Amino acid sequence: MTTSRPGRRTMAVALLLLSAVGHPTPADERLSTVEGQVVLDGQPLAAGKIFFYLDDDQFVGSKVKEGAFKMSRAPVGVWRVAIEGETVPPKFASERTSPLRVDVREGRNVFDFNLRR
Repeated sequence: MTTSRPGRRTMAVALLLLSAVGHPTPADERLSTVEGQVVLDGQPLAAGKIFFYLDDDQFVGSKVKEGAFKMSRAPVGVWRVAIEGETVPPKFASERTSPLRVDVREGRNVFDFNLRR
């Protein structure tokens, strides 16, 4: 009986496909959709970024455009929130100083942030 070994080309294609798939989500990790608004002094934040800081120095984030943001794969849990933008006060832009927190639950979540300078 003879067995064939994959050639270098076959192995290269397999590795390329595996790397294209990306990091798979663990089977027990629950993900949810998060969306909302960022308002600064009564006006939608024109442009910026929002980050949810997770455990182990990881984060998920989204761009903020005309006050709106959306994340389609936010892990369920309680997370620290930082919001960056040209006019956003520095205390909100740092994970260490931001007083903002969210409790992401299974399903659709809506979080609105009304910031003041």
